[in-house]
Amino acid sequence: MQSGSKFTVVIAKSARKDFEGLPQNIVERIFAGLQRLSTNPFPGTWKAIRRLRLKEPTYRLRISDYRVIYRVQERKIFVLKIVSRKDLEKELKKMKSG
Repeated sequence: MQSGSKFTVVIAKSARKDFEGLPQNIVERIFAGLQRLSTNPFPGTWKAIRRLRLKEPTYRLRISDYRVIYRVQERKIFVLKIVSRKDLEKELKKMKSG
């Protein structure tokens, strides 16, 4: 995302589809959040980040009424899904079973 970033953000195909239909102001806020995430994707420095209880270390970033679900591997942040707050539990159940 940015040349001075410590981590590279990779948006999965499924997450790209999640952007469709979102209001432009939310899309801009998500990209701003991803920009900030690229400097430190782990909880502790930013209250909007939480670790999720899945087998693989997975995190969620809260942006307004949306949640960005991602994993960190080496120096890359893989954005898996972007879901509304009300659909988060349903998506997490899918991820746990699949």
